[in-house]
Amino acid sequence: MTTDPMKKAIGVYSRRGSNIWQWKIRAPKDLRHLYSSDWAENCSLGTPDLRQANLKATQLRADWLRTFDEQRATLAPLMVETVTPEMAQVIAQQVLHDVLEQSSVREDLRQRRAMFRTLYRLGMTEMQQIGERIGIGFNEATPGAGEAVHHYIHELATLNAPLALRPPAPTKEAIELIKPRRLRNVFDRWKESSDRKPDSIRATERALKAFETQAGNPTLADITRDMGDAFRAWLRQQGGASKTHHDKLTALKTLLNYAARDLEWLKKNPWEGLDIKHKTENKREPWTPEQVKALFNLPLFTQYELPKQQNAGKDAGYWIPLLGFFTGSRVGELCQLRASDVIERNGVPFISINEVGEGSTVKTDASIRNIPLHSELIRLGFLDYVRDVRKRGAERLWPALKLGEDKPGRPFSNWFGTYRKTSQVDVPDFHSIRHTVRSRMNRAKVPVATQDKITGHEVQGSVGTRVYTHLADDELQEAVEAIQYPELLLHRVYARG
Repeated sequence: MTTDPMKKAIGVYSRRGSNIWQWKIRAPKDLRHLYSSDWAENCSLGTPDLRQANLKATQLRADWLRTFDEQRATLAPLMVETVTPEMAQVIAQQVLHDVLEQSSVREDLRQRRAMFRTLYRLGMTEMQQIGERIGIGFNEATPGAGEAVHHYIHELATLNAPLALRPPAPTKEAIELIKPRRLRNVFDRWKESSDRKPDSIRATERALKAFETQAGNPTLADITRDMGDAFRAWLRQQGGASKTHHDKLTALKTLLNYAARDLEWLKKNPWEGLDIKHKTENKREPWTPEQVKALFNLPLFTQYELPKQQNAGKDAGYWIPLLGFFTGSRVGELCQLRASDVIERNGVPFISINEVGEGSTVKTDASIRNIPLHSELIRLGFLDYVRDVRKRGAERLWPALKLGEDKPGRPFSNWFGTYRKTSQVDVPDFHSIRHTVRSRMNRAKVPVATQDKITGHEVQGSVGTRVYTHLADDELQEAVEAIQYPELLLHRVYARG
């Protein structure tokens, strides 16, 4: 076994011809208009040492994420119903942190007293500006504003002390505590409370954004059952699959349950029992032998004529469909494979589906698995392709393939959908390949639990079956070899690089 090289922190990259590590962070979509390009920052880390570069990059990322939070808060400050002394204290802490940044100011009592007089004179105006910066909006007519100004000035009086220490900036947590809680606050706590899957987090955030679009951004205390019913009706009006609407409503109910049961921010979930009945639309059927044959009779598979479209990823356009038909894996699982994910155990090659690498995700815990490599894939030269990729020093198995931000397999799936139409072959979508694989294993009388282990489904049955089902490598290999396509006569067309 070889030791994996140190992984690069998020955003770290190298430029051709330079041994100095670089770093960049993309501007969030909702803040893109504030920047001159897609990148909020693109800079040199000033070191050829990856360990030092990673440390610098981690700190830079934390600083920029905080900046993004502040920018969002400034763009959309929360108009509070009451200004509290706690809010005044946090605002004053931010002001003191700003004005005492320079050591010359901290050491010059006369200058600090002049600053205090200026801040005292500005009073409510300065307090409002700093409040908006941390996401709190109010005006002179807001209840509690007058009393809050007195607390604010009292905190600033430390500028008149003989010795002035610079306080830290208020933390994001401290700022959130003084704001009226909202469903997004619940979401932030929920996603950190457990080992949530990235897909689950993204799906829940999409549901939350839909709610914020329809209902605005109500405080948690203002969310009523009537509001849930209105959101349910709004979802139905949007069109689309009922299952999608059901999932969005369920995701928000999960957040409300978490707010009530775990955080005790609510007495109870006001949406308990609300639901959207759904059915499976466009039920996928397995590919027929004629459809399988039609796809693999195309020049891509008979002559290795690789597609030129970026979303196809060159060699990925050839190998990913084949891997799909001989493993039953999800398109996203195959697209994010790394060269190191093709492993060997006791002389048997496997494909490792995992979430170890940076950016790698899986749908569920059951998705993490090792699948023996089908002999047909070996015959067609897949292991030779893997060796060629490793020889070139590429980390990803498909160096030319673009991965989707939300779903790694989306660009490839979109290409495959277009490819099957422009090639004038009437075949189903990529996801139906999984159903095809299971139908072939069913035909070979492979046990359902074994099929689940191969395709990454949750094992069905009793708790004992789910927990204690363990399959030896030879059992897995036998199940994979049961995936047969008698209608195919594939010739090796891959030539070693």
